[in-house]
Amino acid sequence: MLDRQNAYKQSLIAFAEKFDAEPPTLVPDLEAEHFGRPLYLQMAALLALHGERPVSPEGLTKALLNHEARYWRRLLVSFGGNEPDRPAAKLLALATLAGGFATPKEAQRYWMDAFGETLSKANFRDLFHALAPLYPGRQGLQPVRPDLLGEALVAQELLRSEATDLLDAVLGHSATQTMRRHALSVLARLSTRRPELYETLVEALVEHFAHCTKEIGCGHRDYWSVTATG
Repeated sequence: MLDRQNAYKQSLIAFAEKFDAEPPTLVPDLEAEHFGRPLYLQMAALLALHGERPVSPEGLTKALLNHEARYWRRLLVSFGGNEPDRPAAKLLALATLAGGFATPKEAQRYWMDAFGETLSKANFRDLFHALAPLYPGRQGLQPVRPDLLGEALVAQELLRSEATDLLDAVLGHSATQTMRRHALSVLARLSTRRPELYETLVEALVEHFAHCTKEIGCGHRDYWSVTATG
């Protein structure tokens, strides 16, 4: 417990120096099992600088996603509408499932499969290039990092009405083998933490089992065979 408190305080000091903020003195209760992972301690420290004190795993990731969404909203205000952050959330969830996209053209192809929404090539390109520097990689738009945050974003999108089409896009016949393998890895991890997604995930697996047999055989066989049979 003392190790957790020390790690939390060190993270708090580092973030406070980075953002030129005064660190709070109150240390939250860190006894919960998930605080055994350093990333959750770091999340809690970062949020504490904003005066927020969520303690559950879902509460921590949701609070951080809310901060991300506010940034997207400011960044994409030119897109208009009541929720200018929604295109960002959709595209980033898709990229996180797919393992990233090298070009706007590649991303827009799967965007249409997942959401059926028409953005002009110019608008989609602007969206892609606005987000790419926030989640950089060697090329293009990468998954949201750290993985816990990216998976929380995917879970959030899978609770919406577009869930089936989103999963169809990354698991269906149009998806590459690499994309399906990456999506299955994300979904397998999510399924162990988010029971409310169980039915949606099983339905998608049953629907696309024929497309995913090779990928399931590459590291997912034991888990998904149990899941599919209940």
